[in-house]
Amino acid sequence: MSNPFHHFILNRRHFLGLAVALFLGLSVSQASALSADTPLPDIPEAYCVPVDAAVEQAEVIAVTASNRMAVELDGEVVIVRLLAIDTNSTTEAAAAHALLDTQALTGRSVTLVGDGMDTDEEGNLMRYVFSEDSFVNFSLIEQGYATVAHESFYASCYGFFLVAQAEAQQERLGTWIPADVRMDPAEWQQWPVVPLISENARKIYLNGLGLGNNPNAFTIYGDCQSLAWRLFAPLDRADYQLPEEYLYLEYTRYQFGGSFERNPITTADSATVASMYSVLWADRKQCQPGENPLACEWNVHNPSIAFISLGTNWKGTAREYEDYLRRLVQDSINLGILPIVVTKVDSSGMDYPLNRVMAQVAYDYDIPLWNFWAAVQDMPNRGMDPDDPRGIHFLPEAYTIKRLTGLMSLHAVLEAGE
Repeated sequence: MSNPFHHFILNRRHFLGLAVALFLGLSVSQASALSADTPLPDIPEAYCVPVDAAVEQAEVIAVTASNRMAVELDGEVVIVRLLAIDTNSTTEAAAAHALLDTQALTGRSVTLVGDGMDTDEEGNLMRYVFSEDSFVNFSLIEQGYATVAHESFYASCYGFFLVAQAEAQQERLGTWIPADVRMDPAEWQQWPVVPLISENARKIYLNGLGLGNNPNAFTIYGDCQSLAWRLFAPLDRADYQLPEEYLYLEYTRYQFGGSFERNPITTADSATVASMYSVLWADRKQCQPGENPLACEWNVHNPSIAFISLGTNWKGTAREYEDYLRRLVQDSINLGILPIVVTKVDSSGMDYPLNRVMAQVAYDYDIPLWNFWAAVQDMPNRGMDPDDPRGIHFLPEAYTIKRLTGLMSLHAVLEAGE
């Protein structure tokens, strides 16, 4: 069902955009909607495109930058630059979001629309880009992932884009988030235990549900610390009682019933970020020949959320770990799975270098970080079992805390997705 308030906002943008266009001296025809037989999506955001604009169909072959893509157009591969936007003057986090959104167009059919400036100084085509029901240029500005390029002063959508940019700035979105409220990955120890679910994370989650991922299923990419009998299995027992102050989590426990006591294909003793991609680690009874654990788990369980709780058994460098972690995060997002990165308590080196990597990756992709490390710092021995010769297992009380804060993290996603 459409949201009347959403339409009010869009109509407000129409009037404001028209007013700005007239103030800038653009003609009314330049700020009018396209005719009904246009191949563009029938969305309010397209109103600013001139009626006589040149329209072309193309397929995105590759994304070369957040504002550039290689497309196949009339049998030739050409570079298209998104008209009227600038992604070079935004924050690194906003630029990373812009790249992710643009990369999602790879392999898809898009509609290209010209408006005044045909090419830039490098010979790249300057175009508005539409995909299905989205105006890509506008969307990046609306989310604060791009700013309006002033070189496009005479473009028909310039005034409309300025209004969207002003609203993104007012709502503190994307690059307009004040620096003092961004969580610094270098200060990951100060991050909250239960993650804040950003708009980007919410979009990943809802997109996965739209793709058919199971809203009642989550999974874990984990090692021995995440085996069901140690961690979540008690939540599936009929006699399990949540503490009184956590009774609000009962619905979330019900929502994901069955996933708690299940041992994922992606969880095993000694597992690492690298083993997620090794066919040797796949369960031959459940997986197809040639499937790695990640692909098999998606096919068998079809989760909508995945906790990434790996690092205890890692013997490589922090940079190598980061490369695999980024691959896991990106592949999960591509499958419509919202990844939640989980910090470690057992140390793999001074200052917990892998936790710092986890925070950086979570920051760059704007995905949740469940900071379990912070939840047990006041416990004796930081929640670690002092009698464990390997120094990798927790006290039972620490598992209780991990169980509850994990359930709270799932609850946070459900609340954000409503």
